[in-house]
Amino acid sequence: MVVAKEHLCFAACLEIAANQLGITALDQVVIANLVGVKVPSESDASALAQIGVKHVSIDLDPRYWGMREDADRLNEALDFAQIPLTVEFHPISKFQDWEFEERLSTLAGAARYPIVGFDYNTLFGNLVRGEQGHCCVVFEAGDTVKLYDPGPVRAGFSTVNIFDLYRACRKKPGDFWVLADS
Repeated sequence: MVVAKEHLCFAACLEIAANQLGITALDQVVIANLVGVKVPSESDASALAQIGVKHVSIDLDPRYWGMREDADRLNEALDFAQIPLTVEFHPISKFQDWEFEERLSTLAGAARYPIVGFDYNTLFGNLVRGEQGHCCVVFEAGDTVKLYDPGPVRAGFSTVNIFDLYRACRKKPGDFWVLADS
């Protein structure tokens, strides 16, 4: 599976979901260059430059590190890159906990690979500083959710409680995105 480069977890999740849908022309570096990435001031952005990421800016607020997950901007970028996918955005604020479980179960059951954004420490414990958001790809959902975490730290599959994930999504506030054929 794909492992995210630093601050590119959302781009890596898009790459994973696209690969599962048979689209291999989309990778995290392409996505980062199309949309841009924000890093902390003390971050060494040269590592991103070395892998070809050119659209990097600095932000002091950890809530904004990584990519801004804007569906319109992502869809424009995918269209520009001639990648036959669209991104659907679903704000978590529109779902009660049971609706969240039902929607994720339906999407994962239909091999749609939703991407969930959440507060990292709320879901996994206080492992990172600040209020960093993170995202993972959902492979199976029900009472528990099988996620693929692109890392870069702790990359791999894990299983979490659906209500713990919902609470972590509500805290960020998180959302979820779904790739679809355009």
